[in-house]
Amino acid sequence: VKSLIDAANEETDEGVRSFVVRRAIAGKMAKFGDWEGKLVALLELAEAATGADEISVLDEAIAEIFDGSAAVMEILGYQRDVATAMQTIISICAGSYSVEGVTDLPLQRLSVLMVKQPLKWTQKMMMERLVRSLAGVQPLTKGTRENEKEAFRYIIRAVMGNRFFVNAGALCEAATLRAKSVLREEFEDESFEKAIDNLIFLLPTIAVKMGYLLDLCATESGAKAQDHVIACIANLLAGVTSVTQLVGDGASREEIIRGAAGLRDRLLQTGLPEEWRQRFARRIYELLISHQDGETQTRISAAAKNAPADAAPKVDAPATKGKSDAPLGREEYGEGDVIFREGDAGDAAYLILSGRVDILKYAGDSQIVIATVGKGGIVGEMALIDDKPRMATALAAVKTMVTVIPSKELQVRMDRLQKFDPVLRRLMGMMVERMRATSFTSVDS
Repeated sequence: VKSLIDAANEETDEGVRSFVVRRAIAGKMAKFGDWEGKLVALLELAEAATGADEISVLDEAIAEIFDGSAAVMEILGYQRDVATAMQTIISICAGSYSVEGVTDLPLQRLSVLMVKQPLKWTQKMMMERLVRSLAGVQPLTKGTRENEKEAFRYIIRAVMGNRFFVNAGALCEAATLRAKSVLREEFEDESFEKAIDNLIFLLPTIAVKMGYLLDLCATESGAKAQDHVIACIANLLAGVTSVTQLVGDGASREEIIRGAAGLRDRLLQTGLPEEWRQRFARRIYELLISHQDGETQTRISAAAKNAPADAAPKVDAPATKGKSDAPLGREEYGEGDVIFREGDAGDAAYLILSGRVDILKYAGDSQIVIATVGKGGIVGEMALIDDKPRMATALAAVKTMVTVIPSKELQVRMDRLQKFDPVLRRLMGMMVERMRATSFTSVDS
């Protein structure tokens, strides 16, 4: 295959190169009359391949085989029912497929190969087959209702417990739709929200439960049940006492930090309302800080433990090193009062609780308003980030109440950011530098 790709690369047109390679592989496959023979031919080439380009081309060809129902039926052979066929596909993807006493079956070779090589197209095709089977109405088994439940439970635990179950919204949605009928008890409400609860109860760990909910967020059904998904995430995070619960057992320190940070990033990329995304991400960040400081647990308030299902997680701040236990103070300013002046040293930032603050800069001998900040905004933070004098004057436009954030409080948080993500800390500094430069340029012009 490498020689074939090298020869095709002599063509100047990319479309021609692609056609030459795929036409040659199709010609080799055509020499075999049955689908199993075609698969064996591709496996032999893939097992001998050494380069990413070779694997990519062969991966596409194997995926094409599993895209055909007739090919799948022939290669999988006799399967007792839909559930058995799904379990076979899951074990192939997970690298655990085997038949007692046999070592060279094509499916067994494919299973080994899928662990060694990134066959993303083949995996995607098999995932789509699982989705279609779960989303359909055909029974999973030929047995009783209890047999159906047990088969479904086995499939869900197997597919969600394996590494290939990542960013699989369609599979989560299909599993939840199937759970509406399969896991429903007699006379019980058959709703999507109830199905979500049943699946969460079924899943083994908090890490797996969180992955399921985040994947579900990206689906149409998940968006319609958004309020319930938010409540479920809130309840899960309220019960987390260590960041390791979000990653899984046996992870190294680096894997824990990387895994939790990845989970936080996934949360921020969901379609959940901004307020909830930030709240959940902040909770994960607090757990990371607690873990970094060597604590094994983060304190959870009694209110959070007893909170109703639709309540937000109420978490006490972890006892982090360097953080003051003193509550943040409040100040009230009348209309026209100066909060701080341009050129002053920055010793605090101010969170506006009510009212408005005008930001003014000198232009020649006069001052001009360059911005107005309202409730929920923060002023004065730049001087704390880069330790330079105030770049503007802050004036209360109306009666205004603020929370005062002392410089030492913000510095503790900036030091944590430097430890966890020095690149992001540097980017923040660069942004402040550019904002200062832009502001001066705008006023001068």
